[in-house]
Amino acid sequence: MILTIVMCGRNDNFAGNFVQRLEHNLNKLIDNIEKLQINDVEIIVTDWGSPKDEKLYDVVKIPKKDYLKFLYVPHELTQVYSPESNFSIPHAMNAAVRRMSGKYMLSLDGDSYVPFDMFEKVYELIKNDTREYIYYWGSRILMPYHVQTTINNIQEMDELIDDWKSKGKPFVHHTQLDQGWARSKVDLVNFGGGGCAILINKEIVQEATFLYEKLTKWGWMDVEFHRRISSKFPCLGDLEDIFDSEFYHIGHHENQTGHDVHGFNTYFSSQEFTANDSDWGLGNENLTYNND
Repeated sequence: MILTIVMCGRNDNFAGNFVQRLEHNLNKLIDNIEKLQINDVEIIVTDWGSPKDEKLYDVVKIPKKDYLKFLYVPHELTQVYSPESNFSIPHAMNAAVRRMSGKYMLSLDGDSYVPFDMFEKVYELIKNDTREYIYYWGSRILMPYHVQTTINNIQEMDELIDDWKSKGKPFVHHTQLDQGWARSKVDLVNFGGGGCAILINKEIVQEATFLYEKLTKWGWMDVEFHRRISSKFPCLGDLEDIFDSEFYHIGHHENQTGHDVHGFNTYFSSQEFTANDSDWGLGNENLTYNND
């Protein structure tokens, strides 16, 4: 297995119809994998505490594939690890990373969208790479708010992207997503977050134990991770710049931001490269995949 794509979510309608946004994300990734006719990529989605009768695996409308795995964490267990937060992204993402099989990890937001050209270039990069390590970020294009309520499938999504490109890729300010598209550009010198993708070697991300599990609310976990990793493995660039291709974020409603729902982290960082203890990623828990 060369690549594991990891993401997380929960069936709580966060920021407006999260399930549909996740469907677009997964349907496009499946389409990309099938077009390339490859069998060395897996996708792990951690479901952090959805109701047992409404798990993400049961409600998303996607083809069932052996390489697409939903790692379910019951609500009662999430409360053990993050009683102060309904959705601990570090724990959820780490649970997937701890169980990954790929040589490389690509982490994505649950409501990302990866066009075929970007996916193909990422795959070719890792397939042919012989360097000591890989560590890249990926900036994101913020799609207009209306996308989540007016786009029904990935064909319509691709047509919308092509239309925007044909008009010269016009941008508005990120506070004006009701009017158009915006850019969230990663600043690798003065890193403040804003990306939607991380590509890195499995051995590095597992040594670092990925995201700091004390940051169980919203924000800062990406900044903390980048500063910690870069202390030993400087980032090699932004995939958007390297490939002249884009990752996209399916815009959600402006009045339903993460910290309104989950609370906001105060920034603090691990003093060690290996941020978490030996039980990181729910290592002592006997978690199962819904499709097992």
